[in-house]
Amino acid sequence: MPIRCQCGKAIVLETTSITLFPDTHCPACNAAIWLDGDGLVRTRMLNKGWTELKSGNFTLAIIFSAIAVECELGRVFTKWKNIDEMLVRPRPWRGDQDSWARAIRSCVINLKLDRVCRFLTGENFDSFVAHQSDLAQSVRDRHPGSIGCNSHKAFFDQNVFWNADRIVNSGKADFGSSETEECFTSVLTLFYIISEMDFNRRRRIQENLKNPSIADAQSTVLSKSTLIP
Repeated sequence: MPIRCQCGKAIVLETTSITLFPDTHCPACNAAIWLDGDGLVRTRMLNKGWTELKSGNFTLAIIFSAIAVECELGRVFTKWKNIDEMLVRPRPWRGDQDSWARAIRSCVINLKLDRVCRFLTGENFDSFVAHQSDLAQSVRDRHPGSIGCNSHKAFFDQNVFWNADRIVNSGKADFGSSETEECFTSVLTLFYIISEMDFNRRRRIQENLKNPSIADAQSTVLSKSTLIP
């Protein structure tokens, strides 16, 4: 699972489906890194998808992998909603938290990717990837088939969620190892992209703390962007 240290260093953590991610240190700045609440559903789903892939159960590998992405999107969305709300009052209301969950749960995956990305970065999913040169190059390197595609969002939808939908709604169960491996690689890339969205939001807050005069304007833009479907 990809994460970022506060210094900006990208780190990939590894574990199995039955163990927690270990505490570690950043190789760049040596800062200690502890993962709070490591038993999150998204971690278990991702690890379970990997285990099923390695055991040859390709149908379950695709389903668990797709669920992991949706769990991670919900996690980062509600995390930052909670942080924003705590800037206004000490503890968010339960009704607010339920409404945030509904706002994500009610979306199909393409809208969900855009909604979370706009909330965290002020851009839709495809624009964010395109404007991050290192990120866009990483996607091309990992997925040569995405080169020439008009939409990275559509590419990942085809590789992951469309296949999961065919299993759940059409009963397709004859996926091979190559298709499933590409699906799981796409899921790991989506986790990387989501972590970059999360880091982008964190970096913006840090900049606002250093330059409070521009914080209100940026906050207004981000708040309005979440209302765009």
